[in-house]
Amino acid sequence: MMDLIGHSTRPTVWGAVAAVALGAASVAVAQPTSTELFEAHVEAVDGDNIRAEHDNRVTYGEFMPPDGSGPVLFTIWQQREDQLRYSLENPGLIGGLTRGFDGETGWEVSGAGLRMIETDSEEYSELVFGSEFDGENAWETLYTEHEYVGERTFRGQAVHEISATSKTGREFDIFFSVETGIIVGKSSTRNGGSIVFTFEDYTDFGGILVPTVQRQIDQSGETVVRFRHIRYNVDEADMPQFTTPEIVASESDSGLGLMPETGGDSDDNGG
Repeated sequence: MMDLIGHSTRPTVWGAVAAVALGAASVAVAQPTSTELFEAHVEAVDGDNIRAEHDNRVTYGEFMPPDGSGPVLFTIWQQREDQLRYSLENPGLIGGLTRGFDGETGWEVSGAGLRMIETDSEEYSELVFGSEFDGENAWETLYTEHEYVGERTFRGQAVHEISATSKTGREFDIFFSVETGIIVGKSSTRNGGSIVFTFEDYTDFGGILVPTVQRQIDQSGETVVRFRHIRYNVDEADMPQFTTPEIVASESDSGLGLMPETGGDSDDNGG
């Protein structure tokens, strides 16, 4: 499994534009369009289109909730065609939580048992959005509408701001670094309140730059998410099922468990 390497970002089109503008302030520079900003971001983080070579991915990390009850360990399995599954585990507590999405159906397993996620809920919309395998790099399918808003400051850095509507109907403001062209943050609403996401420490995993530190700031405080390892093109036998699982009796305190679904550990496949 590959450890994190480096924290540098690649030079980008908009970084070059900014440098030219500073050197020739008298020359008017046209505002970028939202499409140009998305394209510059993709060029910066995956200019060689390495993502097209990946069919699945396993991500390992941890997050610290605002109340300090963590760290909560997580594993995220993703597969093309909108399949997503993740498990959360707090080492200091008994039990955990697993959620999955097979492209149509969302479900959750916890100590309370199996729960189907209603299709008209915010939870379901987040599963649909999060299941996009290429994330922001698939902006053409992830967002149905987008437009340039202007230049502003976001958490101390100059950014280009666009407004966008996701395929689930959720509204976002997305912030692109003027210097690098990379997406450094987003803002939206959740559960009736505002939420801000930051994307930091872009690091090379298998040829793709990934923000390894993400912060989520809402009315409850700040959650810090850290991505530790990413594996690509994992052997199919080591990937879990994404469809609704069977629940069987176990020796856990909850009396519930998931049917065994995967094989043994596999070697790392880059990233």
